Amino acid sequence: MSLLVELASSSKSWKLFIALTPCVILLTGLFIIARLAWTKNLNIMLSALKSSDWLRLQSALWCMFGAWGKLMITGSIAGLLHWPTKHMHIRLGKIKKEEIDNFPKSLKYQLFIGELLMAAGALLCAITYHAYS
Repeated sequence: MSLLVELASSSKSWKLFIALTPCVILLTGLFIIARLAWTKNLNIMLSALKSSDWLRLQSALWCMFGAWGKLMITGSIAGLLHWPTKHMHIRLGKIKKEEIDNFPKSLKYQLFIGELLMAAGALLCAITYHAYS
């Protein structure tokens, strides 16, 4: 028991905790996106955005890479739904606004949470690296 108290009170353990926490946040977001990519949810997402030529091109490009390709396709869908480029894709006619509006809400929310955790984790990793170097 005293060993645990000693470890918890040491400054090195706190530095390690602070250094590893952003990585855990980033990996949690990555696991959320990966779970969506490697289950039947990917097919649901692709069928919800079936008129997108851009997404079909991304799917054709990445499908030959197996599990990594599925992760990249899911990341492309997440970026298409939540980043400002979606307005550019709508304006250029690459995707219909109705398809984005009718996208399953639960999947949209999970993609958003995964993206948010990955972005926050990456930012915190950069800050932590800069602080410790």
